Amino acid sequence: MYQILMTWKEKEGPSVTMDSLGGTLQELGLYELASALNPEKAEADEKDGSSGSKPPTPTARVQPIVRSVETPAKQENTVFLSYQWDHQDRVLLLHDRLQERGYGCWMDIKQMGGGDSLYQMMDKGIREAKVVVSCVTPPYVESPNCQDEVALARTLKMPIIPVMLEKTTWPPPGPMSIPFAQLLYINMANSQDDDPWKGPLFEELIRMIEYFVLDATDGSPD
Repeated sequence: MYQILMTWKEKEGPSVTMDSLGGTLQELGLYELASALNPEKAEADEKDGSSGSKPPTPTARVQPIVRSVETPAKQENTVFLSYQWDHQDRVLLLHDRLQERGYGCWMDIKQMGGGDSLYQMMDKGIREAKVVVSCVTPPYVESPNCQDEVALARTLKMPIIPVMLEKTTWPPPGPMSIPFAQLLYINMANSQDDDPWKGPLFEELIRMIEYFVLDATDGSPD
């Protein structure tokens, strides 16, 4: 500021006035200081639109924000539900409960359409899954299709979680005895509830599914 005043004094010499000082301040862009020095003149300039008044502050143009709408990624079928149709309603409910928890499920009546090959779709469903949930009942262990599903899962080294929906000899006799012999099962056979998929046993199933899904994800190549 001192340097500004000295420059102004040298420029104007003995004819220095307050108006000339105000003009010098405006030339230097110090509009507020010039107005404070001579408020009456600043007010008059503002009224008559004098070119010496402070220029209007430019208004920035605000571009509208356009939000892109992203389509949610399709939920992967990480869980293959292996079951026999004697407990289809309960397995359908399990399918819905797992979907609510964020685990996509493969279930034959949900995935298959007219003209689809049963064995081809079963093979595809098991290969794409990260864990198989076997819904065990006496008819299940005797079903050739269910036996094939367990055999394929074992061949592919796919984790299997047996869930006993009805009292069954353990390990079950027949082709499933060897795959199931060393596996721990979740016993839902004593549940009399129309919706057995709640409470501590269901939470145990969720923990096991989560463990195998995370393990498969960590072990997959980038």
